[in-house]
Amino acid sequence: MPVRGIIITHALLAEAFIATVEQIAGKQEYLQALSNLGLSNDELARRMREFLADGEPTIIFTDFNAGSTYAVARQVVDSCRPKENAACAALTGVNLPMLISFVTKRDQLPFADLVEILRQDGHRGIQ
Repeated sequence: MPVRGIIITHALLAEAFIATVEQIAGKQEYLQALSNLGLSNDELARRMREFLADGEPTIIFTDFNAGSTYAVARQVVDSCRPKENAACAALTGVNLPMLISFVTKRDQLPFADLVEILRQDGHRGIQ
């Protein structure tokens, strides 16, 4: 199974990102959207933990660093790290270049390298 991605944003931004990625790169089976719309931080964290429960490598993309989506994602990622072989990471400032890089490179790189490449590609995408 390729590295999975979950995009967690305010309102419906995550769904729009996935629709755009799929228009460019085709259907993405391992990319999910989650909105915080109408959810408490506890409920958002519960849904993230459910998604990560199987231990499959997953990158959580969030919309911005100071927001509740990133705070909850960081908390969830920190709680999964002590597990043996847990591969999960949170990246903030999600953008289209980062996501296109993710769907085209997630099968080609070790997890830690992929996270760093996505961080770099997302940064290059805003210049």
